[in-house]
Amino acid sequence: DRLAMLKAARKGGSVSPEAKRLLDASPTVVVATGTDVAATSVDEFGKTWLETVEGDRLGPFDRVWLATGGAPGVAGSPLFGAMLRARPVDVVGGFPALHPSLRWDVDTPVYVMGAAAALALGPDALNLAGARMSSCRVASVIRTTLRTRCLD
Repeated sequence: DRLAMLKAARKGGSVSPEAKRLLDASPTVVVATGTDVAATSVDEFGKTWLETVEGDRLGPFDRVWLATGGAPGVAGSPLFGAMLRARPVDVVGGFPALHPSLRWDVDTPVYVMGAAAALALGPDALNLAGARMSSCRVASVIRTTLRTRCLD
């Protein structure tokens, strides 16, 4: 099952397991997992402070690494929500079930890349390797389409 493979590979986070081990091993690093940051500020000493959506103030920090991420949910996205209403496709765990070419469906010339293509691409969909795989798949289809049109 593609969704189970994605969850196992990503382990629910956007920081790689290797980077997390390094962060956790450092005695001077603070890892604030699950913290929703609303704003940041820098004080007169050059230290960074974080304001959470709950209203808490965290800091001071010398450096801040914000690992973004969120639950997949194409239905809640204005763009993907409109696509789902106009051209319904199966959605598994929040991810659309795309055509292998990354088209929305076989009849819709809309290509999807990034996190929303994770079912088709696997766990690398969210990183540079996934961006490369996506661009190669889409470019291949576009190249073939252009050749066909030019030869007609």
